[in-house]
Amino acid sequence: TSAEDGSTAEIPELVIVNPVARAEGGFTADSMTFNNTRLINQGEDAETVLVAEGSATGVIIASPAEIKANPRFAPITSIDLRNIAGQSETSEFPVNIGSLHVEFANVVDGQPSDMRMVMEGIVLPIEDLDLEPELVGALSQMGYTEPFVVGFTLDGAYAEDADMLTVRSI
Repeated sequence: TSAEDGSTAEIPELVIVNPVARAEGGFTADSMTFNNTRLINQGEDAETVLVAEGSATGVIIASPAEIKANPRFAPITSIDLRNIAGQSETSEFPVNIGSLHVEFANVVDGQPSDMRMVMEGIVLPIEDLDLEPELVGALSQMGYTEPFVVGFTLDGAYAEDADMLTVRSI
């Protein structure tokens, strides 16, 4: 639970592979897997995100002092999430994503620079898109009545000091 906004993460099943204690506290691990995870944000834009399956590699579980000193600490080199469903209280449309894979290269002291993200199976129901009625009708006449399922790959670099993502390709 976050003390700042009351956000919570519920992880009923977590498996950590080859944990090794760190001198500064916390530990490293080759990987970890988690299932049926629920993330609940109680902040201004309250939302709930469910993740059916997930895994991470190059895991660094930092000490509480490290996290407090650097809240943007990058605890992984890659993460895979499958079957993601989300709903925000400020939006009437749910989010459904088949899979998300993110890799961080050049991890130095837990700070990523280069990154690559692949998101597939993003479900976009036509009725949820903010389209003019004429365009919805035209799509229907062309045979588009089922939700669009899209994906994308993004390559970029993250600058920790500026808190900025530079997109090189999408």
